[in-house]
Amino acid sequence: MAFRRGFKAEAEQIAQEVRADLGSSLRDRLDPLRLAHELDIPVWPLSRLPTAIPHLDDIADAVAYLSLTDRAALSAVTVFSGTARVIVHNDAHAPARQASNLTHELAHALLLHPQPPPSTGADAANGPSTSRMKPTGSAVPSLSPVPPPGGQPAVD
Repeated sequence: MAFRRGFKAEAEQIAQEVRADLGSSLRDRLDPLRLAHELDIPVWPLSRLPTAIPHLDDIADAVAYLSLTDRAALSAVTVFSGTARVIVHNDAHAPARQASNLTHELAHALLLHPQPPPSTGADAANGPSTSRMKPTGSAVPSLSPVPPPGGQPAVD
């Protein structure tokens, strides 16, 4: 996927500004939960959805499926309500993967990506939409979570 001219420099500038706002350097480990808090974006672990929104039919079955049967089916997703965002992430993944998933979703927010149009069953049958496919390579390299030496990123 080709980026528009100047995108990588713009993304790098945003990453530097965000890290400065957080009081960290480009080499410091980025805590995505702290960043989400600073951006006022709630983060919901998938496993907590049945108790958070129990009125949805079959939510417990869906969470069990995504947490146990097909964990690769969902990494994280940003849910919109008007201009507000909530990130739901699959906490059945390894901590480092969770940090990466959250950072990916937070990058969409930092880049002010709009809410994508809703998917339909036909979309799923035809594969992922090109507007939502991840580019190869790292578009925001210094925003990526870097674990401390010998440690794991901090994600609950």
